[in-house]
Amino acid sequence: MVDSKKLPLKVIPTLERDFYHPDAGGGPKKLFTKVTPEFRQKLSSQVIEIRDHFSKTFKEFPKVPAVARVRVRGDAIAKSHRPTEVFTASTCPIIGAEGLGDLLVSATRSGLESLAKKIESNNSKQAVANLSTLESLEAYTPMVDRPADNVAKVKLFRHNQPILDAAVDETFYLLLKRFGIREPHQLRYGRGLKIYRVEVRRPEVIDTLQRYVGTQSIGPFPLYDPVRSTAVTIRGMVPEDFPKPEAGVEYPVVGIVDSGTAESDPYLAPWRMAREVHVAEEEQDNTHGSFVSGLIVHARKLNHGDVQFPLCSARIVDVVALGKKGTTEDKLLSTLEQALENHPNVKIWNLSLGTEKSVTDRTFSDLSVALDRIQDEHGVTFIVAAGNYRNPPFRGWPPDDLGEADRVCAPADSVRAVVVDSN
Repeated sequence: MVDSKKLPLKVIPTLERDFYHPDAGGGPKKLFTKVTPEFRQKLSSQVIEIRDHFSKTFKEFPKVPAVARVRVRGDAIAKSHRPTEVFTASTCPIIGAEGLGDLLVSATRSGLESLAKKIESNNSKQAVANLSTLESLEAYTPMVDRPADNVAKVKLFRHNQPILDAAVDETFYLLLKRFGIREPHQLRYGRGLKIYRVEVRRPEVIDTLQRYVGTQSIGPFPLYDPVRSTAVTIRGMVPEDFPKPEAGVEYPVVGIVDSGTAESDPYLAPWRMAREVHVAEEEQDNTHGSFVSGLIVHARKLNHGDVQFPLCSARIVDVVALGKKGTTEDKLLSTLEQALENHPNVKIWNLSLGTEKSVTDRTFSDLSVALDRIQDEHGVTFIVAAGNYRNPPFRGWPPDDLGEADRVCAPADSVRAVVVDSN
């Protein structure tokens, strides 16, 4: 290496005073309420009630754990106060949460009995502090919304232990075989989610799965539609409004998963790199897909030359994914996976779609989890719509208490996606 390119190197030796035991810090664990014998007895009795509630299930499915819900005090929801000394591998380990304040724990007969004893007799400072964070314990009841058609979305619990999770899955398959259902279709959403598409032609199938302790929820697959625009038609378009791509110019490419554009559209067809159709022609309404595609192709031209919009135009990959009556979540996921596999070089995908139901504080939507997983695996970015809230009263300032009514709509709760709204 040339001397002028060499970098200086300075060695600093350690000194005796550099070696010491740092102060661990912290102090006594906070008590949120008095842990009296009566308080312990109340919690212990609730644990025994859970054991008795699942007694028949434990006999029928001895290898499959049940799930209990633990409600934590509102002022004790910080992670540092999590009751990990009480809910351990030898009692009922924590396997998840349902929003702030509700923990889910894995429950077996022996684990519940050990938990009851620990609640009654453990006097360590850590255990007492943990107990003071608790409000109540109860058996978990699956959330069930019977689908109107013959297709059900069934979500199973994960206990974060391969043997237990395998037992949950195997028993689920055995239950379905009783009704002649041999191969329920498993869908890939994301880590920690085990979701199946089950053909349900007999109501007894839902009844059976509702009683099964491995079931977390049963319901229809959500329906996704284009997010409605509020654009106002000014006049008809003429060729000068929407010029064709220039020869020899390399344009950026954006994937659009929407209601699609018409195959013979004279303005948009020259800008299409590819067109994938997943909706029968008679079920298509290309209005929204054409609106979105036009804005992506000529963003500034169609916004009166506003400099806040990009000057460059873009080509599109047109994925016709949403029908007149919407598209179910399972079909939408399949379409997305196929489109990204077919066009690996497209890194930006627009999804101006959603449901009418807003997301909640308690959980992330399943579709948003799936979108995060897909973005990580394929190295892409999804642009999703926040949704439109059109029902007065509207939130003002100071904000009115509208609860969760005007939250963003799924899948705008995706962590990886770029969420777009308009004023």
